[in-house]
Amino acid sequence: MKRAGGYFLMLAAVSIMMALSGFSVIAAKPLYSECINHGDVNLDGEITAADAQGAFLIVLGIFIPTWQEECAADCNGDGNVTAADAQRIFLTALGAESCEDPLTVFEAGDLYSTDAIVGNMRFVPAGTFTQGSPETEPCRNDKEGPQFEHTLTRNIAVMETEISRWIWFGLRIVQSDLPTDPSDILASPWPESPVQRVTWYEAVLFANLLSLQNGYAPCYYKDEEFTIPVDLTNYNDLENVFYCNFNARGYRLPTEGEREYFTRAGTTTPFSLDEQNYNESTCGTESCQTGTLPTLDDHCVFCSYIPFPEIGPMEVGSKLPNPWNLHDVHGNVEEWCWDRYSETYPIGAVTDYTGVVAGSFRVKRGGKWHGTARWCRSAFRSADYGGTRYNWIGFRLVRTVP
Repeated sequence: MKRAGGYFLMLAAVSIMMALSGFSVIAAKPLYSECINHGDVNLDGEITAADAQGAFLIVLGIFIPTWQEECAADCNGDGNVTAADAQRIFLTALGAESCEDPLTVFEAGDLYSTDAIVGNMRFVPAGTFTQGSPETEPCRNDKEGPQFEHTLTRNIAVMETEISRWIWFGLRIVQSDLPTDPSDILASPWPESPVQRVTWYEAVLFANLLSLQNGYAPCYYKDEEFTIPVDLTNYNDLENVFYCNFNARGYRLPTEGEREYFTRAGTTTPFSLDEQNYNESTCGTESCQTGTLPTLDDHCVFCSYIPFPEIGPMEVGSKLPNPWNLHDVHGNVEEWCWDRYSETYPIGAVTDYTGVVAGSFRVKRGGKWHGTARWCRSAFRSADYGGTRYNWIGFRLVRTVP
């Protein structure tokens, strides 16, 4: 669909229309000829409906449109204005049909978006991995098996860090239904300290309020038909009746499988990092001696970290990330997952496993700031009642994305 008129004329038209629409143009990247930004027209770090609308205006300014204006940027006619529309219209406007489909250019760990409240979101592609630990893994728990092949069919964007107190504060400013920060202030004294003492129910409410704030369909509901969203009036449900629409674009807790998958980041070893000193002799209390597991020390907040006073985690993102650029997946605070807890895994290959259908306990993943190395392994799992509050329990969120 590249039209005559020349690239300079096109660039001028793009600049004029973007200026009229309140968008900025980076002159050093003329025509975005290498598909730079992949549809992020307004350069805010996230591809949204605003980009689709902006790109639509650009197209109208450059070409004689071949569709009705009533399409309102719904380029693919699916009834929704989404990132897919923004990207397709943007590339069409630039005559860049030869570029690789931007919906597939993200690789594991790439920056997918930068959210105004929760910060960087990293892309994690769908895939298949072996969940659980082998019987030969030092200090494994028998509840980490049997291992099974788990296929995840949904791409997700994952928060780069755990929810910090600053993030909680940022959402509460604009969504007053969010309860006050539940953290033990002595354990998390700084704005970038992780939120802790948060219940599973509060994490679910936080996710829905963040979805509401950012204009995404919520994931959590009180009914199977997804008509009654979780909100301030019904979130603290001791009967534990919740439903998740995993196809919605809103924020949610990861499933247990997703959490292990992005923690492993393609690895099959006890950790997503190469800790040569980890064995049966160093997996327990011996790991609390700083320097026993030096590589793990660099990537994980666990008992080898000795805070003063010894009462809490480190600030989020203080340690090195895993291979997919996610921080604190092995330690700092434990993180709630969606799944109800079962002491055994399913037998055989499974697709998009989300846990058992009944039970009061919810899964937690990741180590904790005062735990030993064995609790920081990729396969380690634990569980608690959803109303539990400890200063070593927090959470991070994900979104299902194209």
